[in-house]
Amino acid sequence: MRKIVSFLIVICLIVGLISCEESNSLEKVNAIKTVSERVSDLNKTISEIKSFEDKDALSRDEKQYLEYLYPIREDESYVVGYRFFDAVCFEIGITTYFNNKGDAKKVRRSILHDLKENSDFEASIKEKDFYQWRESGSTTKVELNTQGIERGIIALRIISN
Repeated sequence: MRKIVSFLIVICLIVGLISCEESNSLEKVNAIKTVSERVSDLNKTISEIKSFEDKDALSRDEKQYLEYLYPIREDESYVVGYRFFDAVCFEIGITTYFNNKGDAKKVRRSILHDLKENSDFEASIKEKDFYQWRESGSTTKVELNTQGIERGIIALRIISN
């Protein structure tokens, strides 16, 4: 009887750990910054970007480009890339890579909700798997490409023209 109870406890712990890990995908993607918060990173310098991103996640460090790779789970990650011109950031790219489309769809819903609630952005324009928003009174735009969502991939670009 004691072995059965111990076995059941171990099974419950394993199931609990797996379910916690499953629910953390979206949280890990949003943990660093939401899309609305990332818009404020435009026009920052390389040193300013490096000061708030995780230095251990830095995967590419070039004169006009920084890239950060954040693991989520085994074989899953998201990449944040910053492009610079005249020493300031003009483009931020975020790409998520999930093993299943359900997690990618959660991220898409989160992004759509975030930008819908942000009064600085006009309503989105949607064409098939592509969304675009413009910041009111600004040249900043946000593009969301969900063409690869069935493979667990979402690509987001924040651009200041």
